[in-house]
This record gives sequence, C-alpha cells and structure tokens, in this order.
Amino acid sequence: MLVYTSHTQSTHTHTHTVYSTGTMLWLSHATRLSYIGGWQDGTIHGHGEMTYTDGSVYTGWWAWQKRCGHGRLVLSGGRGMYVGAWEGDKRNGYGISDNLTK
Repeated sequence: MLVYTSHTQSTHTHTHTVYSTGTMLWLSHATRLSYIGGWQDGTIHGHGEMTYTDGSVYTGWWAWQKRCGHGRLVLSGGRGMYVGAWEGDKRNGYGISDNLTK
C-alpha cells in the first residue's frame, strides 16, 4: 500500500521533466517493510523512517532510496545502534556504534 499524504508538483519547461515531492507512507505486506517520510519523483528522498523486516528502524536522511547524511539505526530487540554519518547506504565518516546487549 502506498499513501501520499502531501504532494506538490512542478514542471520545468526547458527539460519537460515533472518533479514531485511530499510525504509518503509506504507499507509492504509481502516484505514487511514500512516507510514514512519524504519522497521525490516517486522514490524515497529526504528525511524519513524505515522499519525493516527484522524490526530494525532507521531514522534519518535519504538520497534516492539510499541512507545518506545523518541518521540513526536501532537494531531489533535492542541488540545495538549506530548514530552518525551515512553515504551510499553505508556507514561513513563520524558515528557512534554501541552493542546494547552487553
């Protein structure tokens, strides 16, 4: 299920490209993923929160469906967390990681 809760659209006449932005709630019963947050041109982009199949939750910035910028990943069951920089969907740069099971 995909629900767009807000929507703006602009057309750039020199390129004939339509850009859309807003807030999206996306739930996939097949994969048990959910996302609420920013989107642009039909893809995850901006600030949002993704809940993964295993119950882990990422809250932070996205660039074209990849974690990018500052964000926080909390692993399911309180197993651990990471707060810091991301680039290309990978931890990158300064961040703090903690194993909460010890």
